[in-house]
Order: sequence, then C-alpha cells, then structure tokens
Amino acid sequence: MTKETPKEQQVTLRARRVGKVMAFGFMLWMALQWLGGRLELPVKWSLALDFLALLAFMWAIYELWQIWRITRQN
Repeated sequence: MTKETPKEQQVTLRARRVGKVMAFGFMLWMALQWLGGRLELPVKWSLALDFLALLAFMWAIYELWQIWRITRQN
C-alpha cells in the first residue's frame, strides 16, 4: 500500500466531507418535509427548508469543483 501525499489526503478529506454533507442534507430535508406535512406547517417553512437544502447542495457542487481543480493541477 502506498502512502498518500498531503495533497491526496486533503482531497480525500474534502471529498468525504462533501459526501457527508450531501447525504445528511438529503436525509434531513426529507425528514423535515415529512414532519412539516404531518404538523401542517405553513408553506413558507417548507420553502425555507427547500432553500436550505439547496444551499447545502450548491456548496457541495462548489466543493466538488474545487476538488476537481486540485486534482487537475498535475
């Protein structure tokens, strides 16, 4: 097994963080949408949750782009 360089370790950690944020964001969004329907929350709360989930996914896309740029430098 080869030892990872510091750059490879950074990429690995960032990719794991992105994966965790995407998975957690999706699960939390689904759970809160279900809960909002059960509690009959106003639509404005549902829209706010949608925007928060969208922000999390936009951050993930930005991070993935940064990871891609780091790996393309060599």
